[in-house]
Amino acid sequence: MEFQASLGQEAYRIEVTEAGEGKLKVRIGEETYLVDVTSPAPHLYSLLLAGKSYTVRVEGEGTTLLVTLDQHTVPVEILEKQQLLRPKKTEHVTTGRQEITTPMTGRVVDVLVKEGEEVEEGQTLLIIEAMKMETEIRSPITGTVREVRAQPNTAVEIGQLLLVVE
Repeated sequence: MEFQASLGQEAYRIEVTEAGEGKLKVRIGEETYLVDVTSPAPHLYSLLLAGKSYTVRVEGEGTTLLVTLDQHTVPVEILEKQQLLRPKKTEHVTTGRQEITTPMTGRVVDVLVKEGEEVEEGQTLLIIEAMKMETEIRSPITGTVREVRAQPNTAVEIGQLLLVVE
């Protein structure tokens, strides 16, 4: 599988292939690594690379993930091979009712909008904290906030409905 991972402003092309017996061949840019991988629990991975052991936790679904390596957590955006071939700026029109759900397990830090408020596409609607990292949840469209289900300082699960924008 070939994909690109964006970490902050840096983008990395990554190719992962099976190497047999629980091993993966991972190519990041021009470097290739042979990695032993086990998954003792959902979202938890134990990696053995060049004789050193790493514990990795991956939270989130889809293309936005929070990856924790030892004590360092970073948001990572995954672009699959098909997306790499597309132009960077694509025109798409999103209209109608948009249900905004939680991309990760965490805690609502702040809700920045109210029902009936007009919002712009890309405007931050609320902030979620997961593993000491704050993530802004933005509006996918210009419209009106019809429902606010999120409350500050409450726990949320992946896929939980937070807001509705029309």
